[in-house]
Amino acid sequence: MNRLQRSAQSTVEAMLAMSVLTVAIAAAAYVLIGPLDVGVTAMDQDMRIVLDDARPASTSGRR
Repeated sequence: MNRLQRSAQSTVEAMLAMSVLTVAIAAAAYVLIGPLDVGVTAMDQDMRIVLDDARPASTSGRR
């Protein structure tokens, strides 16, 4: 019986550790999502400028 209790205790401890890790990841994502969104928006604007400059003058699509 003692062996079964230890096994169950190990399972509970593992689940507790996973839940704490999940909460920590969710909290970090919640904190970082704002700056990440701002950075992606800025990169999008920069890429639009770069790609507009690189586009050929002809709009026919032929090179």
